[in-house]
Amino acid sequence: IFRVMTSCDEGFTYFEFKVFNRGGEMVYATSDPNSGWDGTYKNQNAEIGVYVYYLEYTKKGQNKKESAKGQVTLVR
Repeated sequence: IFRVMTSCDEGFTYFEFKVFNRGGEMVYATSDPNSGWDGTYKNQNAEIGVYVYYLEYTKKGQNKKESAKGQVTLVR
């Protein structure tokens, strides 16, 4: 499972985590910080390869929305 690992003990008021294939199609999205992508798309194994992830979040007690992005390689 590919998911966000955080040391944010206070939690989030906003959280959005998305994964896209190389064609730009969103293959996974969640607003639950405890959930993650299991490497499937439309109930089938996703293609092996490089995927892009994008994360937006706001920590509780803060007003600033932050973001992070990167790549993950799916292997089996």
